[in-house]
This record gives sequence, C-alpha cells and structure tokens, in this order.
Amino acid sequence: MLRIRTDFSGASLGEHSVAGSRVSARLREEALVRVDGFCYDYNRHFAFGVENCSDRPAEAEVLINAAGREASLQEPALIYRGESPEGDFAPAGGEARSDGRRAYRLQVPIEPGRTVYLANYYFRPYERLRGLFDALADRAGARRRPIGATVEGRELVCHRFAPTAAGGRPLPAVLITSGFHPPESDTVASEALMEYLGSSDAAPFRRGFDIYVVPLANPDGFVRGYNGCNAAEVNLFWQFEERDRQRCPEAVALWELIREIRPVVYVDFHGYTFQTRGRYASPYMKPVIFYEGQEVRRLARALNRRLLSLSRGHATRGILTYSPSMLASKITREYNTITYAKYHLHLRDGIERNRRLAVDVMTRILDGLQTAGMSDPGRILKQPHGGVRGDYWLAAARRLALLWGLRVRPALGRAKRWTLKEEPV
Repeated sequence: MLRIRTDFSGASLGEHSVAGSRVSARLREEALVRVDGFCYDYNRHFAFGVENCSDRPAEAEVLINAAGREASLQEPALIYRGESPEGDFAPAGGEARSDGRRAYRLQVPIEPGRTVYLANYYFRPYERLRGLFDALADRAGARRRPIGATVEGRELVCHRFAPTAAGGRPLPAVLITSGFHPPESDTVASEALMEYLGSSDAAPFRRGFDIYVVPLANPDGFVRGYNGCNAAEVNLFWQFEERDRQRCPEAVALWELIREIRPVVYVDFHGYTFQTRGRYASPYMKPVIFYEGQEVRRLARALNRRLLSLSRGHATRGILTYSPSMLASKITREYNTITYAKYHLHLRDGIERNRRLAVDVMTRILDGLQTAGMSDPGRILKQPHGGVRGDYWLAAARRLALLWGLRVRPALGRAKRWTLKEEPV
C-alpha cells in the first residue's frame, strides 16, 4: 500500500490518486503572470513523498501529467531523491522519463515502512536555507540585516560584506540576489559566494566594493512550494511591483534597499532544472543602448565579453532582458545599474560545478570593474545619483527597441502562425 506525502514545507503536487503500485498525479498550478504582453507559466516542478505502508518492498510507478501518454515519454529526466525533506537530496538514478516539458514517468523502489521524497529539482527547504545563510554570514563576518517582511510575515534578509577599509569615501555597491523562483536551485550560487566572500581570496574585492547578498528573495514561495510566485501569487521577477505593499512587500523591501545602496552592478541568479536540451548556463544580456554614458557602455561590453567567454558564447538576448516590468529594467532606468538578471545556472551540470560557476561569474565582474578603474560609483550611476549624464539621442533607440520587442515582433509571430495554419496541407 502506497501513500502520497505532501505534509512538509515546500511540498508541491496537484491532484493525485493511488491504485496498487501506480501513482497518478498532476502538477499543482499557481497563477500565471501576464505582464508586458507576455504570459509566463511556471507550473513545471514537483516535490512530494511516496510512503510504502506495507511490510514488503514496493516498486512504485509514478505518472505525473502523463496518464495515457506513456509512449511520448522518451527523454531521460533528472530527478532528485531524499530520505527526508529536511535532509540532502541527490540524483535519484533509476528509470525516469519525461517529454521534456511537464509529463513524467518514474520507477521508484521503496523499502517496507519507508518514505522516498522526489523532486525534479535540487530540493532545499526554506528553514534549512535560512539557518545556512545566517551561519555563513556569521562565519564570514557579514552583517545580517532584515530589510522587510513577506506577505506571510517572514523576514527578508540582506547580508552585507562591508568594505574592510573604505577610507571615508563611498565605494561601488554590488547587489546579488537568488531565490525569486524557489525550485531553480540557484541558492547554491549565493551559498558558494558567501563562502568565497568570507575567505582570504576575496580580500581585494572586500576592500574595493560594498557587497550585498539577498539569498532568499521569495521566502513564502519556498514554504508554499510555489514555482515562481510569492504568497499572493505574484511572480516577482517578471512583475516587480515595488509600490504594492499588500501584494508585493518583498519587492517594496528590496527596492528600498536599492534606493539606499544604489548598486553599480546587479546580478540575479536563476537556474534551469528540467530543461535537458537547448539550454546552457549563461547570462541575460540587455542591449548596451539601455545604459547611459559611453564609458559605462564600454564597461558593459567588456563585462559581457568576460561572461561570454565563461559561457562559451551562450547568452539570452532580446526583449526578455529588458521587459519594462522587471527589476533589471527598473534599476537600470533609475540608476544606470549594469545588470545580469538573470544569470542562469543549469542543474544538469551538477551542484559543485554550479557553485564554482557562481564564484567565477562574480570574480570576473568584480575584477572587470577594478581593471577598468571603476572605484568611484559616480562614474557609473547617472544623475542625480552619480555623474553620468543622460544620452538623450539614445532615448529614441530605446523606444524603438521596446516597440519592436513588445509590439512588432509578437505581431509578426502571430501573423506567421496564422499564415502557416491557413496554408493547405
């Protein structure tokens, strides 16, 4: 006899039933986000337990969004398995197939009286992560600072790696975030970076920069097992509502921190999880026309080259990198901040490789800033926050880029799909 367990923090599964050794389930659905003319659907992940209540070994067949579609499940799927939702998860191995999107078939051996916990991502509960980041900050000598509260009243915490010798002058601030979309396993990046920033190797960067890390941008999403939303079912990454204290207090708190520190660079880590083909660890790179000042644009190009050499030329470009409602767009419009939001990790590369990649990304960025002699934040921030004047002649180019990305290209895509549909077979 099998039983499904969703009675733990971070569990995520929709309607399900058990018939003998077969488990049939659907992915749980949260609100879609419709913003800037796009609809984002993050209903892709699951985390649950299968308990063997009998006194005999069982071989569970788990079908997720796959009843009657078994023949379409041809791709190997990366599934993580744990013996407890509070413990470490590891690649499950065994038979796991997917259609590469939302449907899965898993074969799961379970010993008598035991529960196996399964997820299609590197499951890490919020309670454990909160303690982990506090301990890392304490060991590194970072300053833990609550900056606000979530919809459900949980703390939003920033860890500041303050300059060791600022000499009374303001140093460039750098902001790093992760955890907007809880299943994306990007907290391994913040974990590795906080360990690195507390080491002697990072001493030159601690002297030259004021570094802030917000490792859990969406605590309620972690606890609820949401894919992309906060407790009010707002996807904070794509719809960053920095004025909505009721539905988006997380955005309000983060924006208030940004107004205080005025970062010259912002990096937001995310991760690919179920995508086995056509996706690579790489950054989002917005067109440099969105930055004011020739010197800043040269710097952005130089940093882009450093990161492209790390990602073997892979990057996401186009409207997804400068959609108006994203934090990455708002922070650049207001302060001229250079952004890599998102920087995607990839779960198939393994946890240790992702940890090393996160450190490599930040060291290349920080070294690039130092190599360019950007020790004064006023050389990057635009007026009135710094000394960079607006390039008004580029305003028309930005408007055209937005018009193309938000209106013209989608219309052409719809027209192409309509034409293909109407063509005789």
